[in-house]
Amino acid sequence: RGLGDVYKRQQVNYLFFYPVNKTMLRFFYGLLQLVRPLEWSKSFGNMLIAAVTAGLLLAVPLDAVKFLLGFSALALLWSGLYALNDYTDRKADALHPVKKQRAIPRGVVPASVALFFSLILIGSSFYIAFILNGTFLFTLCLVAMLINQLICLLYTSDAADELDGVDLG
Repeated sequence: RGLGDVYKRQQVNYLFFYPVNKTMLRFFYGLLQLVRPLEWSKSFGNMLIAAVTAGLLLAVPLDAVKFLLGFSALALLWSGLYALNDYTDRKADALHPVKKQRAIPRGVVPASVALFFSLILIGSSFYIAFILNGTFLFTLCLVAMLINQLICLLYTSDAADELDGVDLG
């Protein structure tokens, strides 16, 4: 046996120059799966169409900083709602042939962490909306989207089972 056999090298992965193990990488990848970044393109496209339309019809100049902050708020809101949906549907997803590969049913992200993460994302969304002074209508739209999705979650998922002692009917 050579010295190389005695001292086997461990493969170390790095994230921003910090060593991380595979479990941690899977966890962060699971969080990334919860926020579904590919879905953000719909929000970006819709906001861009609205901004261009407002610019053309109402002669409203496009403020790139407000646009990007607004998009960030919207992306965070939807990301939080996707994570919340995955949290509420985790038991049904575990039985589904495709959805069982999601982060929570696979056990990569604990359900309690996913719930906390979703609340942080939703709260961050409203914080950014608050920073955008003079955007009451935008904040109202975020509230309407949040309420709509919460109602959908309560009536179309296992979320009702999570609410012990609450009469929904």
